[in-house]
Amino acid sequence: MPKTGKVEYERRIFAVQGWIVEGVQSSLIIQQVLSQGWCTSIRQAERMLAEARKRWTAHEANSIEERRLLKIVELKHLKRTLKPEYKGTPAGLRSQLQVDKEIIKLEGITPTKSKDDVPDHITEVKITIVRANRNNPTAGQSPAAPATNEG
Repeated sequence: MPKTGKVEYERRIFAVQGWIVEGVQSSLIIQQVLSQGWCTSIRQAERMLAEARKRWTAHEANSIEERRLLKIVELKHLKRTLKPEYKGTPAGLRSQLQVDKEIIKLEGITPTKSKDDVPDHITEVKITIVRANRNNPTAGQSPAAPATNEG
C-alpha cells in the first residue's frame, strides 16, 4: 500500500471525527476504516481513531463558546437525521421541538428563567384553602362572614 499524502490523511481524520460526532461506535468506525482500505491492520485503524479523538478533544477544550457552537451543530445534525418513519408523527414532532428548544437555549434567543427573574413587586404569595364540611356547611367559613340559612 503506498504512503498516504498529508491532505488525504487529514481528510480521513476529518471523516472519522464526523463519525465520532454522529455517535458511531468505535468498533464500527474501525470496520469502516478497514473496509475503505484506509488502513491494512486493526492496529493502524485504532491509531487513526485515537488521533481523531485526540484532535477532537483538543479542539473541544478550546473554549466554552466553541463547545456551545459545536453542540448546536450536533443538535441540528440530530434533527436532520430523524428517521423518515418518525417524520410527521406526533412523536417525531415532539422530538424535533425538544431539539429546537435546546438549540434556542444554546443560541440565547430567549433568556433562561431563574429565581432572580421574579419581578420585585411580587414578594409573597399567600394561599388559603377553605374546605366545607358536608355535615356542617358553615365550618370552614371565616367568622367575619356569618352564614345565612334561607330556605
